[in-house]
Amino acid sequence: MLPSLFTALLLSLGCIDEPIDGFPGVVVTSAFAHDAGCVLSHYTVDGKKYEDFTHVLPALTKAGWADRKKRTAIALTWMQAVSEENLENLKAKLEDDGGVRLDATYKPRSGMRERPPEERAVLKVRISPDGVLGPVKDAK
Repeated sequence: MLPSLFTALLLSLGCIDEPIDGFPGVVVTSAFAHDAGCVLSHYTVDGKKYEDFTHVLPALTKAGWADRKKRTAIALTWMQAVSEENLENLKAKLEDDGGVRLDATYKPRSGMRERPPEERAVLKVRISPDGVLGPVKDAK
């Protein structure tokens, strides 16, 4: 049976289930939004569904998060896989407490309005040692 035109479109956009290299048993699912394209829906780990992308320890654990030496590589791979933006200059730094800070720039999605082609935004996030993804709290 041939897929419907809609299903073919979603597959061409990558809006279905995507496994992440290096994360065995982890699948990220996106959904199609008419004004934004593919947007994150949820991730599964060994078939268990997680809708909260700020608590990612179950996925990180599958990639070997317990080994501090692997954390920067794991964090980089995770962010590239789940980011809804095209991240540029993505860098990761292991912090003293075992968390990982990630910094990048990206071109914001235009959505329903025009944006200058040179416009860039800054991403500064941190994955804590216990797998919580959140904004960086820079010292003043």
